[in-house]
Amino acid sequence: MNDLIERLRDERKLGNRPVTKGRLIAEAADEIERLQARVETLANFNPDWDMLEATQESLREHMQIIRKLNDGIEGLTRANEALIETNKELTTEAREAFAAGFKARHETPDINRAWEDWYTRQNTEQVESDE
Repeated sequence: MNDLIERLRDERKLGNRPVTKGRLIAEAADEIERLQARVETLANFNPDWDMLEATQESLREHMQIIRKLNDGIEGLTRANEALIETNKELTTEAREAFAAGFKARHETPDINRAWEDWYTRQNTEQVESDE
């Protein structure tokens, strides 16, 4: 209704057709009919409640699945981070052990013979235990 009044005021300012009482009533009647048709359209709105409830339930189920997947992803992320830390520690220990063994082998030539003897004993014991 306010739009109608503003439009009529603008027309009057521009010098278009004069605003008469009859024209104002006709314009108002048209506006009232348009608004009544809109109200009737909204009043006849009849949603399919079963469909709405089914959709809501489906949404709940999907959200639950997504939550479970997110929890699983978070758990895997934590496990991966723990493995990375463990790997870093093991890598450091392995480097240190390798360096110590390398140093010992080159500093003590008899270490090679000692390793070979130990390896032979291990294999011999393994063969005997298998029989």
